[in-house]
Amino acid sequence: MVKDSERFRFLMAHPNYWTDEEIRKEADEIGKRMFKGRDVPEKTVVVTLKGRIVLRGTAKEIAQRSTMEASTIRHYASLEKVDRFGKMYKYENCDEDELEEMSVANV
Repeated sequence: MVKDSERFRFLMAHPNYWTDEEIRKEADEIGKRMFKGRDVPEKTVVVTLKGRIVLRGTAKEIAQRSTMEASTIRHYASLEKVDRFGKMYKYENCDEDELEEMSVANV
């Protein structure tokens, strides 16, 4: 039995890949199976400013309202880093008591 990755590599390297429709279809099907996204929900990122919650949402949602990319926000959150404006990014896995202390600011 040939693994999907081996079969995919074989089909992509086939000399008739660009001309034979059957080869391309099979390679596309295997590629979709191999490279499909994970079905894992995104973690929630909490943005705080001076100890108060300013934003809460996924990295993509926060990136839409920010000048930073979603990947940068995820990086900052994983390191619990502070940006140049003093906003701290971290993943929402802290205690509920801690979240109540930092009630949402009216900004």
